[in-house]
Amino acid sequence: MRSCGRPSLAWWRAIWCQSSNMLHSMRIGLGLILLAGSIVFLAWGYWPVHRELRARPVSPAESAQAEQAAMTLLFPPRIRVGEPGVVRLTLDVDALTDFLPAAGESIFDTHHVIVEARFDIPGIAVQPSGLISAPVSQGQTAVFYWTLRPGEAGKSHGTIWLYVRAVDKLTGQESRETVSAQIVEIESVKFLGLVINPVRTIGLVGAVIGLFLSLPLFETWGVKLYRKRSKIL
Repeated sequence: MRSCGRPSLAWWRAIWCQSSNMLHSMRIGLGLILLAGSIVFLAWGYWPVHRELRARPVSPAESAQAEQAAMTLLFPPRIRVGEPGVVRLTLDVDALTDFLPAAGESIFDTHHVIVEARFDIPGIAVQPSGLISAPVSQGQTAVFYWTLRPGEAGKSHGTIWLYVRAVDKLTGQESRETVSAQIVEIESVKFLGLVINPVRTIGLVGAVIGLFLSLPLFETWGVKLYRKRSKIL
């Protein structure tokens, strides 16, 4: 009988080359997949949050100041859970004339004028959480800031209250008026059930690993590009 010979060295080399090429392709493919996924994570985690700007008057419709946008509100309609959001309310104090007691002279000469604001929004931690007061004078701009920290994903509806208080310097008599009550809706979001820090960590780690696995492909592209430029020059 004729016995079968052992596989030759050339056969083993061919098998080894095929296996190496397959592993090389799998490595590059896995690296590119990791890179693509990491870009999605990083984009969601680091893309600047959109902030909505509202500008409106505070005086009644029949007032001469009704057309002036004396109050502006800047807030993020969407906040990533785990990342603080900042809300800013700006008020032109001179536009409060219709809400202050009538006086023969400047109201700011006869009264202490205090602007107050409060942000109520269930489901989101707000700092400062209570009433903010700011003594103001004529020609000033009152600015209020709040920091929002959502704990869970979901939509929250809140109200930003603005008041003006006038205290007579002689008698101590006090009056208080509601200037505005603005309704805001803020959506707190997660990415695949994850808060912001894990999303950023996964994106950064995945990008590093993906670049390492894909390095042979980038080296090949770099060599081809270098050779092409050398031929042109």
